[in-house]
Amino acid sequence: MLSIAALVPLLHLLPRASGSAAEAINEAYLPDGFSIQTFSTGHGRTRSLHKLPNGDILLVKAQSRGAERFDDSKVLLFWDDDLDGIADGVHELVPPGHDLTHGIEYVVPENSKDGKGLLLASSDRDVFSWPYTHGDRASSLGRGSVLVEGMNARASSDDLGAYKGHWTRTLALSPGDQKYLYISVGSFGNVDVDSYRSRIRRFDLSMTETVFDFRKGEVFADGLRNEVGLAFDINGTLWGVENGADDLRRSDLGGDIHNDNPAEELNKFDGEIGTFYGYPYCFTEYDLPTYGKGRGTQWAWPRTGGYGANWAKSDEWCRANSRATELAMQAHSAPLGMTFFQHSDYDAQACAGKGTFPLEADGDAFVGFHGSWNRDIPTGYKVVRIPLDRPGGSPTGDVYDLLAYAGRTAKWPSGVRPVDVEFDQCGRLLVSDDGTASIFTISYIDEGTPSPAAGDSNTTKPAASNTTAAAAASAATAAEDINTPLTSEACNDVHAACTWLLGIGAERRATLCKNVKSFGIICIDTCAGKCQRTDGTAPLGRQKSDFESYSSSNLATGGNTLIPILALGVGIAIAGLL
Repeated sequence: MLSIAALVPLLHLLPRASGSAAEAINEAYLPDGFSIQTFSTGHGRTRSLHKLPNGDILLVKAQSRGAERFDDSKVLLFWDDDLDGIADGVHELVPPGHDLTHGIEYVVPENSKDGKGLLLASSDRDVFSWPYTHGDRASSLGRGSVLVEGMNARASSDDLGAYKGHWTRTLALSPGDQKYLYISVGSFGNVDVDSYRSRIRRFDLSMTETVFDFRKGEVFADGLRNEVGLAFDINGTLWGVENGADDLRRSDLGGDIHNDNPAEELNKFDGEIGTFYGYPYCFTEYDLPTYGKGRGTQWAWPRTGGYGANWAKSDEWCRANSRATELAMQAHSAPLGMTFFQHSDYDAQACAGKGTFPLEADGDAFVGFHGSWNRDIPTGYKVVRIPLDRPGGSPTGDVYDLLAYAGRTAKWPSGVRPVDVEFDQCGRLLVSDDGTASIFTISYIDEGTPSPAAGDSNTTKPAASNTTAAAAASAATAAEDINTPLTSEACNDVHAACTWLLGIGAERRATLCKNVKSFGIICIDTCAGKCQRTDGTAPLGRQKSDFESYSSSNLATGGNTLIPILALGVGIAIAGLL
């Protein structure tokens, strides 16, 4: 007869990929040399990840959507002792009852006041703490103690606190001695009256206080609308990714410019304490085709009446008083998590052949894009790699897709919405996804495969399947008769193929199209005016000048707008060379 003790290990066994997680893996695009598998699934609203010193993984499971009468948030602990990238066990470390939303951190024993270690997690109101020593896979930590309070204090005339609004409360501990706790809080609404909420505050944990008042925290960085993802680079410098505002319209810049503006931002916090980054008075340009001054340019946010004299800002004021972003990224991508890869962190012998990312990625940033709601053609829903010119240096300007939906649109049929990213003990990237309630492991499996070449746009999807190549050939065949309007289905095939061409990078495209003097002219000559809009009301043709000015990043998003621009010869070349 089995004893209760004998049954305990069985309680930790986890199911393998099933349902939505398995569907997501089948739908996934990754660059050559990379693979994906399910680390664990079935855990509800998966949010922030944190790797402990022994390699175990912490996950914040946030309160379920619509769960108004009960709190099912918790902190889960995972381990992968055989290093295969699949969790061997899971344990509920912190039970429901704290309304946890997002933030998670860990103070190692040597830096904690009692020498036992300290687990930190946040609700929208408080930061809780629990005595905890990594390696403990059995304890239930019970009710946490409040370490920081007042993050959701109700507003009064002179005290906005952080009542409601954006509800994530991202936590980050300074490297090394872990002296400082950084807390990022986002805006109350789309565009607030000032930046009181939208800041990163920090707290000196070496002080004698047992409970800190959030509103008295030092303002480390100011004017950050919703800086959800935070990470330290190899030099100990804090970086963050910012979610820009919605519904941007400015009559002198083209009217409704919200689809591609304001940019999402990658910010570096290496200046003076309290440096101002622009919100709510300023925004960053991503793509202003006619009136813009270049990606990353600062502009004044339009505001008429109601907010007083503080809103009398000019473009010049913004450029003189607001710290510019390190990298402007596609608007509405919704970056929620970020991390840096440090190749030297991983045991080369223990992790040999286990999927450690390549040395060429050393120092690069990785960001999870949750995906848009305020863009006509959806964008985001992916994980990207942002190369730096050196570890701890500056972004090169390129952004590469690492994990994305392999189809024509940004949205995954399985519902994938990446949240956080964290490297595991063997240098593989873990991705939390609150769309399928899963954590995925991305591994590097081919050390001989170079990274994808940079393409024409800020965000690049450098490859496609043979199915897309076949679609190109099919679409090209349908385009033979220049006088016959293409059907919507054929237009979709053409669009998918041309989107792929725009995403593979200039060098590879030049090889495929080496006999074509001008890719743009050939595309337009073949298909201009041949496709009808989906409602059948008008042809959807473009002149050569329109094509040349149209952002390839817009084309690469796919979506319902058909822009078929593929030549017969190019389609045949693609089908024949893949």
